[in-house]
Amino acid sequence: MRTLSVREGQPQLLHQASYLPGARVTGPHGFTGLQVVREPTRGNELTYWCEHLPPRQ
Repeated sequence: MRTLSVREGQPQLLHQASYLPGARVTGPHGFTGLQVVREPTRGNELTYWCEHLPPRQ
C-alpha cells in the first residue's frame, strides 16, 4: 500500500506499507493496526486500517 502526495507537480511518497499474507489481528484495527498518514505541506491527514473478512456465504 502506498500513499502519495503531489508537490510542485510531482508525486511524493508519504507512506508505504506491506504486510505478510495471513497476518494476525491483534487489536480492534484489523491486521495493520491504526495507521495515520500526515501530509506535511497542507496539513491533511489520512487515518485507516485494513481488515480481511471471511467470504460471504
